[in-house]
Amino acid sequence: MNVRRFNSSYSLLLRSLLLFVMFAGMWQGAKAGDSTDILWQNDAWGDKVFFNSTGNLLSVTDQSGYAILINTKNGNIIKTYNVYSGWSSQKFSKDGKVFAYSPNYGGIVFINTETFDTLKISKIESYFFDFSKDGNSFITAYFNIDGFRLNKYDIKTDSLQTSFNNPFIPNYYDGWMTDFVVSPSSNKVAFRAGAWFKNQDVGTSYDYIFNLDNNKVLGNIASTEAYIKYSASGIVAAIDSGKINFYEDNGKLIKTLPGWHRDFCFNDIDNEIITATSTELKMWDFNTLKLKSTYNNPVFGDGPGLVTFNPANNLLIVIKGGCYAFDYSKIVSVKDNNDVIPKLTISPNPSTDFLEISLPSHALKDVAIHVYNVFGEILLSSSHYSILTTQYSAKLDVSSLPPGVYFFKVGEKLRKFVKM
Repeated sequence: MNVRRFNSSYSLLLRSLLLFVMFAGMWQGAKAGDSTDILWQNDAWGDKVFFNSTGNLLSVTDQSGYAILINTKNGNIIKTYNVYSGWSSQKFSKDGKVFAYSPNYGGIVFINTETFDTLKISKIESYFFDFSKDGNSFITAYFNIDGFRLNKYDIKTDSLQTSFNNPFIPNYYDGWMTDFVVSPSSNKVAFRAGAWFKNQDVGTSYDYIFNLDNNKVLGNIASTEAYIKYSASGIVAAIDSGKINFYEDNGKLIKTLPGWHRDFCFNDIDNEIITATSTELKMWDFNTLKLKSTYNNPVFGDGPGLVTFNPANNLLIVIKGGCYAFDYSKIVSVKDNNDVIPKLTISPNPSTDFLEISLPSHALKDVAIHVYNVFGEILLSSSHYSILTTQYSAKLDVSSLPPGVYFFKVGEKLRKFVKM
């Protein structure tokens, strides 16, 4: 939007004062965020975080090998269990009613998530396991010098139902595994594992999608991090050197989200991907991979770490030196508010001394206007509070600004998203 004013020293010479307008929904944009956004927080943090399906419980695996169960309504820690320090040593059943973990002494302990009583202790030793889709079975994964083995057991009896074994060729001497997860929509699994060669400091990766119904490898995935996740519809996603690859359940690569991402999660309700980058959270449209909005908060420090989302209660969890809960519906409430932007007007154009900014208020609160130069420095500011009328209008004196290029932001102070 071109807005011109006259330089008082050269009244016949027209110079351009160009203002780029961003309605942020909140003026502070991606720079901002404060404690008012946080529903609750505690000191739990670590290497893994995920919800049960109903969203009332959260599991955080700390770096000492403990699984911490958290009540998501208030952030209170309910139980702490001593588990193996591997990546996938605790799981919720698909209906959320059972929590299971593998303690250091072996076996698998199954916990009732309503009473937190022990349902049973299985004698099947496995540090990597997950529940089947129907919840009647559990699948263990074993990966070391002997090769890769998947076993499926009946939960009630521990009886072996199916088994798959893929032995290594002789020149391997060690195997490792970092993630193993069963699809919520089928009996297919995705995992990241690998093995090392004898007498060589090199290894090879075995990142597979595997069909438990017929014991067949469906395809390979590319993964360099221990975060492999399924969408509700069975799409597999994995981080590969910072970028995120998305696969069909047959292993076919669908698309790639470039950039560098620490962690990610699916928002299946709104068809979104939420990623944690080195500085902020980003929300992407899954179909187009177009950036929809960004969010930052001072508690993130040098950027958020782990992130997980549950649509049952619209709760977003961020792990960064602690566990922080956010109401996702409030954080993203402006990102689809497209009707506001076209109606924002600035007049007169050109201008000599004052600009009038007008937009539908919709009961705005703590409205702020800021004008930045090209270096990001704030040159002018204006604040207004509790605007309850249907139309918001304010005047801004720009007479002190020299001709040049400026950036102009309008929005609500307590919200933090830049509208893309």
